[in-house]
Amino acid sequence: MLYRVETIPLAWATLLSILIGHELSHGLTCKRFGGAVHEIGLLLIYLQPAMYCNVSDAWMFPEKSKRLLVTLAGAWFEILVWALATLFWRLTDPVTTLNYLALVVATTLGIKSLFNLNPLIKLDGYYLLSDFVEIPNLRYNAFRHIGNSLRRLFRAGSQAPDSATARERRIYWLYGLLAWTYSTWLIGFILLSLGRFLTTRYQSWGFVFIVALAGSMFRHPLRNGLRFLALHFTPSQGMLALMKRLARTMALLAVASAALYFIRADLRISGEFRILPLHNADVRAEVEGIIEEISHDEGDVVQTGDLIARLSDRDVRADLEKVKAEIAEKQAQLKLLKAGARAEEISLARTTVTKNEDRLEYAQSYLAMEKSLYEEQLSSKKDFELAAEQVALRQKELEESQGTLKLLLAGTRPETIEATEAEVTRLSAHQRYLEAQLQRLRIVSPIAGIVTTHRLKEKLGSTVKKGDLITEVHAMKTANAEISVPEKEISDIKIGHPVTLKARAHLDSRFQGKVIAISPVASKPAEGLPQRTFIVVTELDNSSLLLKPEMSGNAKISCGVRRLYEIVFRRFIRYIRVEFWSWW
Repeated sequence: MLYRVETIPLAWATLLSILIGHELSHGLTCKRFGGAVHEIGLLLIYLQPAMYCNVSDAWMFPEKSKRLLVTLAGAWFEILVWALATLFWRLTDPVTTLNYLALVVATTLGIKSLFNLNPLIKLDGYYLLSDFVEIPNLRYNAFRHIGNSLRRLFRAGSQAPDSATARERRIYWLYGLLAWTYSTWLIGFILLSLGRFLTTRYQSWGFVFIVALAGSMFRHPLRNGLRFLALHFTPSQGMLALMKRLARTMALLAVASAALYFIRADLRISGEFRILPLHNADVRAEVEGIIEEISHDEGDVVQTGDLIARLSDRDVRADLEKVKAEIAEKQAQLKLLKAGARAEEISLARTTVTKNEDRLEYAQSYLAMEKSLYEEQLSSKKDFELAAEQVALRQKELEESQGTLKLLLAGTRPETIEATEAEVTRLSAHQRYLEAQLQRLRIVSPIAGIVTTHRLKEKLGSTVKKGDLITEVHAMKTANAEISVPEKEISDIKIGHPVTLKARAHLDSRFQGKVIAISPVASKPAEGLPQRTFIVVTELDNSSLLLKPEMSGNAKISCGVRRLYEIVFRRFIRYIRVEFWSWW
């Protein structure tokens, strides 16, 4: 919401308005405590409108608290407006113009207050600290004290002893070092950022401009430094003293050079990392059913094949038992078919045929007798027809028994055996299918790891479809870490280099690993990052189970022992050989 063009004039107007209230607060507070405000007005600083208020009378107040309140009044006014703007921003509708104006005011005053209360630069925070420790011109006196101390160190007896008290000397050293470090960092950051922009856009001309700008900004420190070197090597105290200083300086340079060349150290390249499990497994239902049992819950350690859940198997088991009974029946039939007729059955069939032949012969004799009697009209037609029917019946019985004997003598047909075997095979396949379904009702872990699904036990009794996710298992005995390494450093990293990691969640633990892979392609610069990165993968022993997925921290990759000068000047040498080379 702040990244708009109209934000710039609004922020500028906010600063100008707040400056008026800021300086008026200083003046009104000074007047409140009885001081005189000699002048107040506007001025331009680098073409930027500013306001000033002369409250030097505050130094005449005997009470330190009043002096501090006069200095604090401007910052207090800014903090009050900042708080009101923040409150207004939170209470108004985000889509309104008033909400946007309140956000601009709150953001501008927040940044300004942070700088204004910083005691390391000469704004209200600095003057508050100076009043609090009761040392006027604290910054100037601190730098002068440190400079005089360094001069006495290099040129004994060349400066008069410092008249500062022990308390003042401690304050001078502490504040001077902090202010020098902060100022050097701030100015260096600004110059490096500007220099990077100019050299990237204008190359050699940009480099010349930034060098000229830095020289003009630091002309006084450079002039003082050259003057100090000139005085240090001037034979003002005789040639012998000069030669001693030269010898001492050369000895220090020789020792430093020897140390840079002969001392070896491990080259370590650092980068952000995040933890990934070596392998994740989604445990899903292979068949539809109702969850009847859950054996593990979130955080449990499982091995490959361990039972996690079981679906209801009542219907499947009933079908399986039914199929087993049918298979037994068909197998018995097949055994009978393959065995064929027994001798006793054939003998019985022959006996039956002989008996039926005798019966037929008797029936035929009886029919002949009835026929003669009927013809002589000694018997009725009905008796004759009954005798004829009895002959036909005996004839059919004989044919049936002869067919049975013939069938027993011929044996079982191959087609019948094959059909029964096919039925047994079909039922056996169905049995195997049901047994497989029964196994699929047991949901087991495909890998060894940790169950990570929240409230897994609450799924007990629920119905799941085929393919529904039951739980996730993360293999955490061994974990992989992806380390983001800038492309400038990737050439020094090789497969097998040892890696040391420290996770933000485990301050007292270090994790060791080795580089197992380096991405072949650089990733595009992420938002806020100036350069491309490569992904370096390391494998870690995580038997303690301290590392969890998506944990982050910093890693150091050991790239071998190098001479100290190669480590100290490697970035400078790279810059000269690549960036500086491209300017010309």
